[in-house]
Amino acid sequence: MNYQEILEEKIKAWHIEGVQLELLKTALMHPSYDMEGKRNNQRLEFLGDAVLGLIVGEYLFTEYAGWHEGELTRNRALLAKEETLAKVAKKIGLDTVLLLGKGEEKDGGRNRPSTLADAMEAVIAAVYLSFGLGRAERFVLSYFGGIEKPQDDQEEVISDYKTELQEYVQKYKTENVTYAILTEVGPPHQRTFTAGVYLFGKLIGEGTGKSKKEAEKAAARMGYETLRKEIGDGQK
Repeated sequence: MNYQEILEEKIKAWHIEGVQLELLKTALMHPSYDMEGKRNNQRLEFLGDAVLGLIVGEYLFTEYAGWHEGELTRNRALLAKEETLAKVAKKIGLDTVLLLGKGEEKDGGRNRPSTLADAMEAVIAAVYLSFGLGRAERFVLSYFGGIEKPQDDQEEVISDYKTELQEYVQKYKTENVTYAILTEVGPPHQRTFTAGVYLFGKLIGEGTGKSKKEAEKAAARMGYETLRKEIGDGQK
């Protein structure tokens, strides 16, 4: 089977017949595939992240009326984190239709969690742009739904410093943190990113990673540790 035939099989399996085909192909296109950087899935990934957050947030808000804000935030983070996205991507066979550059393919990019997670978010965006929010919600919840509330003694410890930092800031401050990518170095298939996290326009942490998300998480960890030293745990 050629690529087009494999992709058409996936479209049927995912129940997204009628999706804008070129948009879907772009969603599956890693930056390394187009060395000129004119076409890749990064912009769709950005949109897909927002769409996923809205859908999962509304789902949790509706299904678990007794949960407080912290529980909602933590469980949304669990469902939208890189590891979960990568697992879903593998489960639905998204890895088999990724479009990668030769270097990225050789380096194992087809199985790299960050690559799979980014493509998963981009596909969500392609479904959203093709059909609207209702269809995107059905697509997402068919793979991310059915969440059960964890027992108190079994609740997963979340190592997502972006969530930890945001909750800490909301406890003591009146403004949310923001992130920015400060530098990008290296070829498309071996790029290293440096991210910064800001509070009230002040840089409070930097971090590096092989993906933007990894860099932001590293920056969040530094920002969290910085604020803990400055504020402590007891100040109101």
